[in-house]
Amino acid sequence: MKITLFLLLFTISVFSQDVKFVNAPNGLIVRNAPNKNALRIGKLENNTRVYIIKKIEISLQIKDDGKIINGNWVKVKNFKEDIKGYVFSGFLTDKIPNKGAESGNYYLTKIDSITEKKYWEAFQKNIETKPIFINLRNKKHTNLAKFEIGDLEFYDGATITVDKKSGLKNIIKIIKVETSYSACCSNTDEYFYLVDKNNRLINLTKIENNHCDGPEPYFTYLFPSDKNGKKDKIIYAKITPLNEGEDKIEILKTLTWDGVQLLREQ
Repeated sequence: MKITLFLLLFTISVFSQDVKFVNAPNGLIVRNAPNKNALRIGKLENNTRVYIIKKIEISLQIKDDGKIINGNWVKVKNFKEDIKGYVFSGFLTDKIPNKGAESGNYYLTKIDSITEKKYWEAFQKNIETKPIFINLRNKKHTNLAKFEIGDLEFYDGATITVDKKSGLKNIIKIIKVETSYSACCSNTDEYFYLVDKNNRLINLTKIENNHCDGPEPYFTYLFPSDKNGKKDKIIYAKITPLNEGEDKIEILKTLTWDGVQLLREQ
């Protein structure tokens, strides 16, 4: 990425708390002052979330690979708060660059093209690949949970659903995230989170389901608001679909919710 600095106009400082995302495939250099010759103190990877904590009205025009990009210097900090300094705002965006499925006030990230490209390059060269993750975020773009994606060659994608009916005391919603894979058979990893009135997430044990042909037994959680649910209980069950339309339910484990925490029962 060849960058040429064109113009310096004027200087005024204002403050902000906006959230932006890095839109620079090769990363964005962070400096200790709003000056192209200032010391480099870090680098923000593409898609990184940052807070704008100070805007310096030093307007710039930059030529990047033949394109003119307008912007100014801004002081930012990343969400981990281990990098803080000045960057060129022309490589920041409001748009969530790796946004995937969403439901309610939550969304999943997706695997971006750069990460996927690096994975396949390493895979083809028989180099050990780095783990790949997607994240569950809220509307403030805070990471709430992350999920490792294995076997990228068979990965079909991820979905999210938010159910506001649980029947559990102090629980306002249930978040379900499902990652899917397909080869000879289809496989899903299912993650469930209870969200209480303080927006605290309580995660349940991951469920894995494999399906090959026809109606097969599957595993799931039954909540009090579900058909066959029980008051104050979360049931881990094996469901076998029957031809008559009724399902055979085998209770494997019962969890009691007392309004604050889960109590495990056999």
